[in-house]
Amino acid sequence: MNTTIRLFAFFFLLVWLLFRNTEGAGFVTDHIGWLQQYETQGPAGLLHAFGDKSFHFVYHLAGFLLWKAAGFRGEVWMLIFAALHAAVASVAALVFSQFLQNEGIQRARTIAFFGSFLFLVSPYATEVLVWYACIHYLLCSLLLLGAFYFVQQYAQRQRTKDAFSFYLLFLTATFTLEISFSFPLLVASYLLWAKNIHQRMRLTLQLALPAVAIVVFYLGVNQYWQGSAIGHYGAATHLNFSIPLLAGNLCKYSAKLFAYTQFLSYDNRQSIYLFLEKQEVTYGVFFVLMLVAFMWLTRFKKWTAPVRSSALLFFFFVCALLPVLNLYFSYIVPIEGDRLSYFASLFASQLVALLCFSAFRSWGYLPLIFLLLFQKPLLDKNITAWEESGRVHRGLLDSYRWQNAAQVFVLQLPDNFRGAYLYRDDVQGNVFNTELRLRHMISPSQKVTQIIAYNMQERNDSIRVEPISDNEVKITFAQYGNWWWQKGVGASSFTTEAYEVRIGEWNECFIKFPHHYPGAVFIYQNGTAWRELKNFNNAQVPAVGYTCG
Repeated sequence: MNTTIRLFAFFFLLVWLLFRNTEGAGFVTDHIGWLQQYETQGPAGLLHAFGDKSFHFVYHLAGFLLWKAAGFRGEVWMLIFAALHAAVASVAALVFSQFLQNEGIQRARTIAFFGSFLFLVSPYATEVLVWYACIHYLLCSLLLLGAFYFVQQYAQRQRTKDAFSFYLLFLTATFTLEISFSFPLLVASYLLWAKNIHQRMRLTLQLALPAVAIVVFYLGVNQYWQGSAIGHYGAATHLNFSIPLLAGNLCKYSAKLFAYTQFLSYDNRQSIYLFLEKQEVTYGVFFVLMLVAFMWLTRFKKWTAPVRSSALLFFFFVCALLPVLNLYFSYIVPIEGDRLSYFASLFASQLVALLCFSAFRSWGYLPLIFLLLFQKPLLDKNITAWEESGRVHRGLLDSYRWQNAAQVFVLQLPDNFRGAYLYRDDVQGNVFNTELRLRHMISPSQKVTQIIAYNMQERNDSIRVEPISDNEVKITFAQYGNWWWQKGVGASSFTTEAYEVRIGEWNECFIKFPHHYPGAVFIYQNGTAWRELKNFNNAQVPAVGYTCG
C-alpha cells in the first residue's frame, strides 16, 4: 500500500505539471447547466439527482459539494480532478499488478506500472480531466477498480469483508454512471477463466450474480421514478444491440485507442471509420470474435500465461466498452467523446504494456518509452486546445460590459476550440446567458440571447459583420477552417420567434430580426474580446451607413 501511495504522489505531481494551465477551462457547456441546477435547487435537489434523466446520485453529490466548497475557483477543481485521475492510475497499477502476478506473468509490477503510466498521460484523457462535467467518469472508474481489487482479494482469501466491500463499491458505482452496467460480466469472466482461482462457480454466484441484481435494482428504481429503465440517452439508444453498430464501433474504438487514428487528418480518419462500419467488415469482425471466444472456452487451459492474460485483458476492454458501443462515435473534431472510452482505456493500456514485454521480454520497456514519447506531442496538442479555450473563455467574460442593457443579442460564439468545449449551447440554446447569471454579471431582468456558434481554430479567429438592411446582417469568417454549429452539430438554416438564421451557399450566415428591439445591444465575438454592432435594428435609422464597432 505504501508503494501505491508513493506512486499516487508521483502521478499527481506529473498531472498537475501537465494540466496546471487548464484551470477554469472546464466551466463550459453542460457543466454550467448543472451548476445552475445546484444553485437553484440547493440540497433538496440531491433527493432526485437534480432532475437528471438517470439517477446519478453520487455524480451530483460530488459535483454539488465541490461547487459549494470551491465555486468558480478553477485551481481547486483542477487539483481535485488531477488527484482523481492520479488515483485511478495508481489503483490500476495495484490491481493489474496483482492480476498479472496471479496469472504467472514475469515482471508483473513493471508491466502494470507502464500500463498505468500510458493511461495517465494518454492524449484521450483530457476531456475527462479538464471538463468538470466529467467527474462521474473519474469517480466511477475509481469505484470499479476498487471493486475489482476486492474481487481479487475475495477470490484468494474469501473473507466476508472483501465481498461486502465489493458490493458496496459496485452499488455506489451504479448510481454514479452507466459504464458500470457491464462490470458484472467482467467480474464473471475473471472468476471463471483467470488462473489460480478455485471454486469458480461458487465465487461467480457469490459475486457476479449479486452484481447483476444490483444493476436490475438500479433499472427498477429508474423505471419507477423516471418512467424509463435506462435514462441518459434513453432505452431505445442504450438497448440497441445491432451487430453492425456494436462491431463497427468496437473497431473504431480499437483503432482510436491502439492506433491513435483521432490524430490523423479529417479525411484519413473519416475514410478509416467509414470502412470499419461497412457491414461486410462488421460481420466479419463479429464472426472472428465468436471464433476466438469458442477457442477460448474450449482450450483456455492450454494457452500460455501471456496469451491467456492478453485475451482476458482484451475481453475486459470489450466489457468496459459495451455500455457505449451503441452510442454515436464522434470523430469530426478531436477531444469530443474521449470520455466514453476513459474506463476502457485502462485495459487497453495494460494490454499494450503486456504485449510489449511479451514480445521483447527484458527489453519491453524500450518500445513503451518510444510510445510514451510518441504520445507526448499528441497530449500537448489536446492540452493546448484546452488552454487556449480557457483563455478565450476568460477573455470574453472579462471584456463583457453590457451588464445594464435590458436585452443583448450575441450574434455568434465559439462552440469549441479545436474540440475543447466553449459555448456549446444547452437545450435552451443559451449557456452563455446561464454563465453570466451564475457569475452575477447581469441583472435578473436582463435577457441575453445566444444565436449561433462556430468551431474556433486559433485564438484570434474573427468574423466580418455586414448589415444589409435595418434588421438583417451577413456574417462571414475572416479566415479558413471554420464552419457554423448549432446545438453541437453542423448548423443549417432555422427560425425562432425572435430571429431567422439562414446559412448561405458559401458558408455565410444571414441573421434577420423580424421585430425591432428598442435599446437592444447586438454584439459578436472576435478572438478573446467583444465587438458591438452600432446603430442596428433601429427603425428610425436608414438601412445604410452602419458601422461595426
